[in-house]
Amino acid sequence: MNVRNVQRTGSMFYIYLPTGWCRKYRILAASKVAMETNNDGSLTIIPEVKERVQKRISIAIDEKNEDVLIMLIMACFINPVHSFRIELKGDVDITRILDRKNFVAGFEFVDLDRNVVTYQAAITVNDPDLLLRSMAKRLRGMIEIALTGTAPEAIAKYEEEIDRSKLLINKAVLAGLTHHDQARLRPIELHYVSLISVYLERIADVIIRMKPSEQPYLKMVLEVVELIRAALDDAGGISYASAIDIAKKALKLKEKKMESIAAYNIALIRNNLINVSEILLDWSMTLQMDEGEGKASARTNAPASHRSSY
Repeated sequence: MNVRNVQRTGSMFYIYLPTGWCRKYRILAASKVAMETNNDGSLTIIPEVKERVQKRISIAIDEKNEDVLIMLIMACFINPVHSFRIELKGDVDITRILDRKNFVAGFEFVDLDRNVVTYQAAITVNDPDLLLRSMAKRLRGMIEIALTGTAPEAIAKYEEEIDRSKLLINKAVLAGLTHHDQARLRPIELHYVSLISVYLERIADVIIRMKPSEQPYLKMVLEVVELIRAALDDAGGISYASAIDIAKKALKLKEKKMESIAAYNIALIRNNLINVSEILLDWSMTLQMDEGEGKASARTNAPASHRSSY
């Protein structure tokens, strides 16, 4: 390993590039180099400025099963591609796919024209954690509407938006893991975001089929969801204190014997909330570990006259 001293002029820090490396790649005073920040904190310097190749998928398939086609389209969509084109060779009624309401969450991004399915990226999702915050807020709104016992259309709309958020989170997480150098979150944080989104979506799927008689239970669920929303919104990151509070609230939710659909719904919501609290606690410990490493690094790099005070 070639170790070099960091130079400083004012507020600017710099190091000198190796002379042999500059000669090898013909780096001159007016040359430009590309620089990437890796998830481990290291920097990679590339002698040529290269534009990232936009990935595309183009396939033709002779398949008539609507479920398989939907799975295929969604597989193409969640991958970090700039565009895709699927030619359907079989005799497929495209309107039947459009009528599949469970698929509408992602269909606003996909065009279907006769026997061709196309997608062109219009937006780039770089902040799955922000999408997760939005998802938690929508779940809270969904429960609040459900507690009124009115506007079933609004509840269905909330569920649709939650499904859409989950889909975009999947896409953002996959893009972050594929192009880790461009991701703002680390792989472990992407993992936490992805897991929490799964459980929040499952809770929404249960709430939409709950009956008005189950409202008292929903009030207690709302308290836990509000704590989750607040924890995700905390600018300082997920704290283990808030994660513990969420876990306690979730564990206090009463269980019933599995003698009815209502009891089964209650058990599903309780288990998913407990799962979310466990992930938040894991996340908080990861941040706590990072904080400890930061303090240790500060002690190591501190001037000798200050080290004895730690």
